[in-house]
Amino acid sequence: MILKFINLISKIVYFSKLFIYFLKKMQMQFEKTEKILGKGGYSSVYLCKKKSSDSNKRYAMKISEENKNSKKNYLLIEFKILKYLSGGIGIPKVYSFGKENNESNDYYLVQQLLGNNLTQELKKYKNKIPKEIYINIALQMISRIEFLHSRGFIHCDIKPENFAISLDCNDNKNFTVYLIDFGLAEPYINLKTKEHKLPKEQKGHKGTMDYISMNNHMELSMSRRDDLESLAYCLIYLWCGKLPWSSRYLRGYNNESILDSKVEFSSYGFDSNSIPKNFKKFLDYVIKLKFEEMPNYKYLKQLIKEL
Repeated sequence: MILKFINLISKIVYFSKLFIYFLKKMQMQFEKTEKILGKGGYSSVYLCKKKSSDSNKRYAMKISEENKNSKKNYLLIEFKILKYLSGGIGIPKVYSFGKENNESNDYYLVQQLLGNNLTQELKKYKNKIPKEIYINIALQMISRIEFLHSRGFIHCDIKPENFAISLDCNDNKNFTVYLIDFGLAEPYINLKTKEHKLPKEQKGHKGTMDYISMNNHMELSMSRRDDLESLAYCLIYLWCGKLPWSSRYLRGYNNESILDSKVEFSSYGFDSNSIPKNFKKFLDYVIKLKFEEMPNYKYLKQLIKEL
């Protein structure tokens, strides 16, 4: 029995050393450039390349920004989720992960370089995406969230900036929409038993104020319906070029004011002919979903196809 235990410990030590070796080996392969691609709540993104390579291929390197008050390393969470989702359509490929240096708790993550996020894409079309392209984008957005949910996770920060277009698309038809930034994602089920988690109150809201669900505003536990309510606001924004409460938020309106605006909008915001009625059906449906209820993604896609 003691010998078996010693052998087990030896194997654990061996594989740990092997993992660290490959991690360090991966770490030496990439270097960031001076070009910054973006900045988020917990990381900055740089253009990067492979060291000692003449290839023109470029990658995106995320570097976490250490927050001493936070118990979580969001980039580490994102890395684990990306590996778990690996192979899914519209999920960025991961090439390397490790610590930026030995003196810091900051991590780096090298992943597939993508093109415009959807806010940038909207600006490219001067706030009016052509209908055929819009429908293609919207259907893929639903499919990405459906896949994430099928693997037991919710995103918790669905917004246009967290979807990006493939870099290698040659025209406006053949492109892939990617779902990105999984640092706030969390399982909505117990991944071992597959049982749905019970609702509970949370401290503060998660995600970006303009797009979070009304339940999230009220600090209620999130589930699949909350991702889809956030998606509804994204789709309306991408169709109209704005949201009714965006300007209010920029002028200093608080959480309660934006929540009130969303409640009012869900009841009376579709009287204008500028917003198709199918968006109201979409929003009504996801708002009425029960906490544990599985959404009908096929129905939501049909609403988009009929725009």
